[in-house]
Amino acid sequence: MRDQKMRKQKFLNRVLSVLLSAGLLLSGLPVSAAEESAGSDAYYNEIRQILEDNGMTNYDFIIGGESEEETYRSFRFNKLSDFQVVDAVDAPFEKALNIKVTQLYEYDYENSTSCDIPVTLHAGENVWLRFYVKSMTGEEVKTCAAIKQLPDYLDWFGWNGTRTAEGDGWTRFDFFAKVPETSVPQTDSRAFLDFVFGYGLQHLQLGGITVVRFQDATDMQIDALSGRLDYEGREPDAAWRTQAQQMIEEYRMGDLELTVKGTDGQPLSGADVKVEMTKHLYTFGAATNVSNLVSAGENTEFYETLTDLFNTVVFSNDLKWPAWEGDWGSGFSHARSEEAVDLLLADNMDVIGHVLFWPSFNHTPNYIKAMQDDPEGIRTEIAQHIREMVSTFRGKISAWDVVNEAYDNNEITQMLDADGINDPKSLVDWFQIAHETDPNCLLTYNDYGMFGTSNEKHYEYMRFITQYLKENGAPIDLIGAQAYFSLGTIVGPEEVWRRLDDYQAASGLPVKISEFNLKCDSRMDENIQAFQYDFTRDFLTALYAHPNSYGFVGWGNEGKKGTGDYNGLLYEDGTLTPMGQAMYDLVKGEWWTEESGTTDADGRFHVFGTLGDYKVTVTKDGVSKEFAVRLYDHDDPVQAEIIFDPNGEGSISGGSPDEKPAAVGGTASGFRPSSGSTVSGDTVGDVNEDGSVTLQDLMQVLQLYKSGAAPGTAGEKAVAVLDGNGASVSLQDLMHVVNRYLNQ
Repeated sequence: MRDQKMRKQKFLNRVLSVLLSAGLLLSGLPVSAAEESAGSDAYYNEIRQILEDNGMTNYDFIIGGESEEETYRSFRFNKLSDFQVVDAVDAPFEKALNIKVTQLYEYDYENSTSCDIPVTLHAGENVWLRFYVKSMTGEEVKTCAAIKQLPDYLDWFGWNGTRTAEGDGWTRFDFFAKVPETSVPQTDSRAFLDFVFGYGLQHLQLGGITVVRFQDATDMQIDALSGRLDYEGREPDAAWRTQAQQMIEEYRMGDLELTVKGTDGQPLSGADVKVEMTKHLYTFGAATNVSNLVSAGENTEFYETLTDLFNTVVFSNDLKWPAWEGDWGSGFSHARSEEAVDLLLADNMDVIGHVLFWPSFNHTPNYIKAMQDDPEGIRTEIAQHIREMVSTFRGKISAWDVVNEAYDNNEITQMLDADGINDPKSLVDWFQIAHETDPNCLLTYNDYGMFGTSNEKHYEYMRFITQYLKENGAPIDLIGAQAYFSLGTIVGPEEVWRRLDDYQAASGLPVKISEFNLKCDSRMDENIQAFQYDFTRDFLTALYAHPNSYGFVGWGNEGKKGTGDYNGLLYEDGTLTPMGQAMYDLVKGEWWTEESGTTDADGRFHVFGTLGDYKVTVTKDGVSKEFAVRLYDHDDPVQAEIIFDPNGEGSISGGSPDEKPAAVGGTASGFRPSSGSTVSGDTVGDVNEDGSVTLQDLMQVLQLYKSGAAPGTAGEKAVAVLDGNGASVSLQDLMHVVNRYLNQ
């Protein structure tokens, strides 16, 4: 966590604006010496100067702006053992609220302070909240900031206001939001600023609290002021991009070695060879409804895009239990679902089943709702339903989401198990039933919490439950991580890697992004479209590069073109949104392999390509023959022999097995050793004659070897003889050494 903060601060300090955020809010930024000016006037004037520098003239302070002490006197507090206005030390303001939590209660929001928003705010206006936090013990402190509106306590910041601070300095936080509904003081629609502290026993100070209203600011002005469309790693020259490319070449690409022979068994030299990808090994999926498939004749462009860009489809709703039972009307049927699956399989697509069970009565058929007094009867019905679904699509659906969102939906596990949250044995049973019904189907636990939310408890529970399932014998194959991003929950590529590493360490299970979309407040201006493109490109690149990532599925793919009302990869007519275009440029562009050339004197042709399925076309003397081959191995070269018969079909042997391998496994950090790492001399020769070999030495040796360095060069000296052939060192030997070094 500390390393992550340090990386984030380095990035933030490079940005021109003093207001930087990841979405609707600015991440905490320690106060610099330049900010440590005294006096309310100086503090508020600094904010005014920031606004004027960004072209903001029509604004007003609705909290703060004049007397700090008067502002703080308007705050009420609840169940705080110490709450008083004090002089602020080493701060850009004069006063602060001193807050101590010495007793915790059932709900974290019971330890809190708040004040009413004193003016009418109209829907569509923008507000900016700034405040500072200081730990008075040096240990981590936590607060959650929100502007809530009655009658339903709608949080204008989308419940993304939980933030932490530590150390002996002040940390600044900034939040930006658009007023969703008009708020009028002293009415049932009134709003209030709220800070919650009941996360632990803690002592902190809260200062510099201001709320500014912009009555006519444009979204693009707010973008410039807040930096909310920036994220760590968006820069074109960000260091992570080089690392990602190295990881992609290591884990997502491999060597295909073709040997072409004639019917007499002799090498066929000078033959033209064209190698074309037909399908990625990595899962690139999209969610849609059966109605978009079985009526494809009415929307052919949608279906053509679906089967061109993606290799996998998941039905958003059609296989959910209430739909399967007919509770959702005639638009859902067994026959139409089975027809859609067969249609996709005929077009070489994979199908994911969503979802076998969602353990809340809100997501069960009506007849199950009527059985709430019969737990054992419900247990039997669940088991029967799982068997029915899996057996119906056995051999057709390649992966099932077995359980969905058990953290927030636990009514039924609480009913069936003694502790349906921390020891939900029923979940293990449901995985076992699904596996017994189709042992070849991949089984997934699906939930949100890993991405797209700042709810730390949910993040930890999702991490816990997948580890629990594996340790308790559930035949679980994948973690399905939902990723519903908004401007307030954006994370950079290196944070993506950190979270994938974290989950890998907990359970060892690969992660599939099961439901991705990006909500941007129905905007469609150039700023937001460029952001949508860049973030999707970078998020997907980070995922694809990581060895423990298994796949990516887009959700919500029926957006309305020309309105800004979209958050998925496709518009409803099948054309690409900015996010979809970013994905296309990677999946069918940068990561799509097509190579051509001629065989050498030994009939050989080599391709270093993306893992997946390929069509190989061999042409000799005007006659062409096509062959299919799989490249699924990123470690060892995949070899295939083609018998070219100008008068017949010919044949091909070799290539990767038909079975799709599991995720590579491993961590991003394992690919990036520290600069001080060395390898002992019993593995690699001592190039520097100092007892160690650096990564730079190894890479130099690899380049020398690949370029055909002559005996007696550094290549011969550096590499230990692994195969017992004297000074003969194969490229595989060297790659073995390098891989050992990189992953030690």
